[in-house]
Amino acid sequence: MRVLDISRPDGNLLSSSRPTTLVPTGEPGGGRSTPFGCDPSWRVNVLITGDGTSFVCGGYGTSGARLPESLCKPGAAWNTVAFADFSLTTGERTFLSGYRTTCQGLAVVAYAVWVNATGSEVIGWMHVANSIPGRFGVFSHGSFRPLPIPVPGTWYQWDDGSLLDQVAW
Repeated sequence: MRVLDISRPDGNLLSSSRPTTLVPTGEPGGGRSTPFGCDPSWRVNVLITGDGTSFVCGGYGTSGARLPESLCKPGAAWNTVAFADFSLTTGERTFLSGYRTTCQGLAVVAYAVWVNATGSEVIGWMHVANSIPGRFGVFSHGSFRPLPIPVPGTWYQWDDGSLLDQVAW
């Protein structure tokens, strides 16, 4: 992740910016040996907060987060599927909301489409294999508040661009 100095008129994005932090990425859909990180499949899923102090993303992987369980199969929930806020100064991670699950793979999605100025609330789409048709709404402080799905009855076509990104938030 880089910070752009817009006072430099040369137009070269690399020379006019400086690196700030690396976005932690996990294995797509989570992996038992992969620590929690942003989903590398959806790079547009990383959102900078309005106050510029942090970024929010949806991600997966192992963590010690205390979140409710949503199990696909019996067993100990090991995969964290959540939205998290990462400080740009300290790198500290705060989980906004999500689940601990036994699910993994392509049936697990946490996709952020909007974040408030401080990174405490995110509008996103979350699908954990056993929660079909998924959850769309506001994730914050360990809770979920549903919103009407922008295009009811339509599955979101990730490969061709999400319909969620075609609505202003």
